[in-house]
Amino acid sequence: YDHFGASTYFFSILAVNTPAYRAFHAPSTLRPAPQLVGSYELMIMNSHRVPKPVSPACQFVSADSVSQKAIIQFLRKQGSRYQFFPVVTKTLLRRIGVTHKNSYVLLKNDVIVGFAGLVDRTKDTQFRITQYPWLISALRPAWNAFARRFGYISIPKKNMPVNCPIATLCVVADDNPALYQELIYNVSVVARKQSDIFMLAVPTTSPHYTFLHTKYTFGIKNNLFIHNNGGHLTPTDQPLYCDALMLY
Repeated sequence: YDHFGASTYFFSILAVNTPAYRAFHAPSTLRPAPQLVGSYELMIMNSHRVPKPVSPACQFVSADSVSQKAIIQFLRKQGSRYQFFPVVTKTLLRRIGVTHKNSYVLLKNDVIVGFAGLVDRTKDTQFRITQYPWLISALRPAWNAFARRFGYISIPKKNMPVNCPIATLCVVADDNPALYQELIYNVSVVARKQSDIFMLAVPTTSPHYTFLHTKYTFGIKNNLFIHNNGGHLTPTDQPLYCDALMLY
């Protein structure tokens, strides 16, 4: 989310970061206080532990087998149900790194009923672990062998980028829970070929929150604000949309 209008923009603050919250809400004659839009969680998902749903007889295929025009039309139609869903264009997809090679479509009776991108940002956004306690370093080989065997998250090497693909534009027709579970499960199957984890963002009010928030998920709670400094963006009663790729 870059901006909406010349003087309206988004930002998020960790829910536990009360000093930042107080600083932004301190009385000021120079700027208005930001407006809380809603809360969301940045979820680090174990790609081996997303439950397999009862299949609604869908096909999960690479986006290169489907017309990009049809995909954009689907995203615009379904995205219009949400507050702050981006206007999807070829330019936007290219800018955020979503291509036909890293995006996927859910089909039912040859009709698009779901879409998701899975983007690797390791080259330009890196997380590195520079040091471990000696006990973790000593146990790392044994734990990783156990993790690979039983579907847990392995401990990465020190000073190596942590590979965490980011799921983006995860949308299904009419917000159908069965379709959403099928979509995310198949995204996890693709993600586990790259990493033990993948990331996505979901509002805490989402009907899919309970499905995603399991004991195998590490969630980071955030609050989303808009700073409406003379702009004309007004929140609505539509469900909130958050996207980890475009917020981070």
